[in-house]
Amino acid sequence: MSVWRTIAVPASRSRSAQRSPLLVVDEDEPGGFQQYADSVGQTVPDTYTVRTGKGTHFYFTANGSSHGNSPGPLAQFGCDVRGDGGYVLAAGSTHPSGAVYHVASDCNVAPLPGWLADALDGNSGPFTDPTQPFELPDVIKAGERDQVLFRYACQLRAQGTKVVAAARLIRAVHGRCEQPAGDRFTVAQALAKIDQAWGYDAGITSTEAARPASGRTVRLTPAATIKPRPVRWIWDAPVPLGEITMTPGRGGVGKSTFHAWLIAHLTRGTLPGVYLGVPRPCIIAASEDSWERTIVGRLIAAGADMSLVFRAEVIVDGDLETSLTLPADCAALEVEIRRVGAVLLSVDPLISTVAGRLDTHKDRDVRQALQPLAQPADRTGCTVLGNAHFGQVHRARPAGADDGFGRVRETSPAPSSASPKTPTPKTAVA
Repeated sequence: MSVWRTIAVPASRSRSAQRSPLLVVDEDEPGGFQQYADSVGQTVPDTYTVRTGKGTHFYFTANGSSHGNSPGPLAQFGCDVRGDGGYVLAAGSTHPSGAVYHVASDCNVAPLPGWLADALDGNSGPFTDPTQPFELPDVIKAGERDQVLFRYACQLRAQGTKVVAAARLIRAVHGRCEQPAGDRFTVAQALAKIDQAWGYDAGITSTEAARPASGRTVRLTPAATIKPRPVRWIWDAPVPLGEITMTPGRGGVGKSTFHAWLIAHLTRGTLPGVYLGVPRPCIIAASEDSWERTIVGRLIAAGADMSLVFRAEVIVDGDLETSLTLPADCAALEVEIRRVGAVLLSVDPLISTVAGRLDTHKDRDVRQALQPLAQPADRTGCTVLGNAHFGQVHRARPAGADDGFGRVRETSPAPSSASPKTPTPKTAVA
């Protein structure tokens, strides 16, 4: 109740004319408020919060501005708003369900953030008026780098700029950013705004949605003109050529060892399939295991031709090494696949490469990241073999249960090392 003692509504004003000194965001879906903030490149500030019967109330001081009870774009994220003319139940109240409202964070009430005020005033969307150029400051202050570059990236998208061209422009604008000691804003962080902008949908106006996207048309092709292609197998029966194949399983069953075993046979030309008798290069993109301590030793034990195995990593600013991010690095990855003639890309684990803004628990987000990877796999004929770890929720599941990555029809432990015997298919993923 301390919040009400600190900020009292003047009793002399009538309800109809009353301007509330508070604005409360009512979050009904856990995490919804922060999800909206993420979509516009922001973070919910620390403020006084109350846990309600089914969600959370976030309190802000209105700073003399007037806001009603319309949630605007927050509605799509399971949030409501209470401002002028509205009310909320304070901590200590009892919900009809019997739940008691209690203080979740007893810190000071934060001022209403500018980005949230803009959202409630209808000025939040980076696409509000895509025909107007976004005015970039000559110097982008340290506290505004995320927001400015995100809005600029959104403007580029709204104008139909291609992603590759947008990346060049963002790199150039990055040079305007202040770089105070201890608070460096990297090119990788700047380029991440492209990833956010191209995945941002909540702020698109109906005017933009009704207008055909620049450079995009719908084409219909008669099925009679499409020449069928036979399915070819990089490994007879289980692993098709030029497709994404998942190897899901619980930790410790040997999934990564299985990848090394398969790579060893491909690089020696001993795997039954289209490359039997023809040693071929393979690529590994690993984000968990150490190459020096684990992966190299695993490949040697499996008997791989090490001259035909390549480590995939991303170089940022000419020297910073980081792991692959999907879908951002798909185009550059295709160039390297073609350069070395790789026939297998092992991604271990696959989900860790999905861009941070995407929710790996949602099928739609995972498909959004993997679909661009499927296209270069098909064009180059390079098979993508992705490891997928079952989480805690899957440990009680029976064998053969559908995990969302594909239905495992028959599962057997991967071999611990290369076998001199001809490999036989034992695992199939649909």
